[in-house]
Amino acid sequence: MYRAAEAHLRGPWCPDMAGRWVKHMADIINLNQYRKARARAEKERLAEQSRVRNGQTRTTKEAARREQERQLLELDGKLLRIKGPLPEPT
Repeated sequence: MYRAAEAHLRGPWCPDMAGRWVKHMADIINLNQYRKARARAEKERLAEQSRVRNGQTRTTKEAARREQERQLLELDGKLLRIKGPLPEPT
């Protein structure tokens, strides 16, 4: 039988009293609660990043920094350097 808890799985369709599938109205949500939940999730994501970053030893932090600098230099070495204007396409 139809359960309200599964409404999100069925989309906008649900059975009416006669058992026919009809389109129902959208679920009402509290935007304030949604914003707070989104802010909490973002805060938790930043906290997880901070825990990872600050939970490392000095040597691992320096190794990660050196690796990031090495990757940037490697990428810069692969950039094309164009001296002068490009030729007009013909």
